Amino acid sequence: LGGFGITQDITEHKLADEAMRASEARFRLLAHTAEELLTARHPQEHIDTLAARVMVQLDCQCFFNFLVADGQPVRLKLNAWAGIPEDEARRIEWLDYGVAVCGCVARDGARIVAEHIPTTPDVRTELVKSYGIKAYACHPLVGVNGRTLGTLSFGTRSRETFSSEDLDLMKAVADQVAMALVRMQNERDLRRGADALKEANERLEEMVLLRTRELEDTVSTLRNEILVRKKIQTQLHQLSRKSLEALEA
Repeated sequence: LGGFGITQDITEHKLADEAMRASEARFRLLAHTAEELLTARHPQEHIDTLAARVMVQLDCQCFFNFLVADGQPVRLKLNAWAGIPEDEARRIEWLDYGVAVCGCVARDGARIVAEHIPTTPDVRTELVKSYGIKAYACHPLVGVNGRTLGTLSFGTRSRETFSSEDLDLMKAVADQVAMALVRMQNERDLRRGADALKEANERLEEMVLLRTRELEDTVSTLRNEILVRKKIQTQLHQLSRKSLEALEA
């Protein structure tokens, strides 16, 4: 009895196929995210839905989206989140610059990647550590002229590190969100500008109408004065002529 066989190691092929499928999944996710953000009138209201898809793709269990509060340039307000209780979200609704990871990212405008959180002492990660997060990455949402609009962060409880592909995907999504927020602000400014121009035109029309009426009243007054003066002159002329006639007689 005898036998003959051939064994081929296909590990590299399997890894390559898995990498290709993961790359295609990320591409589809980014394409869908871009489409939804570009068509949304209020993109900040869609961030929780988009972030949920990213969490599935990255095996993350939480995310946080803070936006710079209107009229308070050094404070952040929690806009969307997942992975923590409602009462805890209310507790961290407001965050000052320089506080925790997100506050530091907003202040400095630079990404922070915190890994091996349970065994790495860092005062900035104490908050996310209390949520059981082992790896956390926070990206700034950068607008025009480098102005920070907010932050977008993802955390995982299942592993202590992120791959470079994970971080690239997070950054791409953060950049898309930032662009959508800039577009929303530009449209809002244009509407405000259009409303201001409309209001100015209305005030101008009212002023022109008022001045026109005043001018008409002035012209009417002058016309009446001219008529009165002519009447007086006519009467004086008639009186003068009668006086001459009386003297001649």
